[in-house]
Amino acid sequence: LVSNPMSDPKSIQKRLETLKDPVVKRRFLRARTLGLNKKPNRFELRVSTFLKQYKLTFVYKGNSDFWLGPCQSGRWRNPDFINQDESKKMAILAHGTYWHQDSEKVDAELEDYRSLGWKCFIIWEDDLLDSCMMERIRRFVG
Repeated sequence: LVSNPMSDPKSIQKRLETLKDPVVKRRFLRARTLGLNKKPNRFELRVSTFLKQYKLTFVYKGNSDFWLGPCQSGRWRNPDFINQDESKKMAILAHGTYWHQDSEKVDAELEDYRSLGWKCFIIWEDDLLDSCMMERIRRFVG
C-alpha cells in the first residue's frame, strides 16, 4: 500500500516545482492542507457502519491517508474504502449525488482505478444500505 505522497516533504517540494501557475500552486497547497485532518462525512460514516455491521473487510481511507497513482489521467486518487487484504486491489467509493453528478468524471475516475489494476464498487448516497446491498458487495469481493 502506498502512504500519502503528500505527507513527505521531498514529494511536496518536487510537486511544487512542477507547478508553474500560481493559481494551480495555491489550489494544490489548499487541497493538501484541507485533506490533512479530513474526517468522514455523514454518508461515509453510514457506509463505514454498514460495512462493519456485515463484517465486510473494508477500511476507511478517504481521509487522504492512502493514495493511488499517478493514474493514466495523471491524477492521484484517494479511494474512500479499501479491502484490508492487500493482495486484493478493491475499493468502495461512497459517492454523493451532488459532487459526483457528472457521469463523464465518474467514468474517468473508474478508468483511473482500472488502469492501476483496481476494481471499484460505487455506493451512491441514495442507495439503500440493506441486505441486498450487502449481497452485491459480497459478489463484488468474490
